[in-house]
This record gives sequence, structure tokens and C-alpha cells, in this order.
Amino acid sequence: MGRKNYLFSHDDKGAEVNAVFYSLLESCDVVQLNPLDWLTDVLGKLKDNMNEDEITQLMPYQYKKSRVILGIFCLIAGRPKLNGYVCLGMV
Repeated sequence: MGRKNYLFSHDDKGAEVNAVFYSLLESCDVVQLNPLDWLTDVLGKLKDNMNEDEITQLMPYQYKKSRVILGIFCLIAGRPKLNGYVCLGMV
């Protein structure tokens, strides 16, 4: 990400919001998550009344860890879906 990405931020607050957004997308790359899949899932789960712990669970590293644990439970249960989530490699 370069400085041209911040050209249209309009003010310091907009640049700060852009920096947070790009940091989250780069974090997805670091933990080998597809940023579009992560963002689509997380935006569907966000609610106005979420507490800090719930939001932390949606951050890329914690999100991937919870998906791996969910995948293990799916394999143990032998089910292609668990609590509405499609298990990895079972569809």
C-alpha cells in the first residue's frame, strides 16, 4: 500500500480509517486468509451492541484460529455443517 492510496482520504481521520482497513486486509494475508471471504463473513456478523471481546474474535488471527477449531469439530462429528458453518473440505 502506498501513499497514493491515501490521496482521497480528504482529512486525517479518513487517512486513519484507511490505514486501519488496509492493516486488517494485510493481516489476512499474513495469516493466509482470503481477505474478501473474511470481510464478507465478518461484515455479516457485526452488530451495534457487540462488546470488545466479540469484536476481537473477528480479527483475522482469532478468526482463523476459531475456523480451524470449528473444522476439527466438524471432522470429529463427521458432519459437513456445524452450527450453520460449512466445514472445510467436507462439501
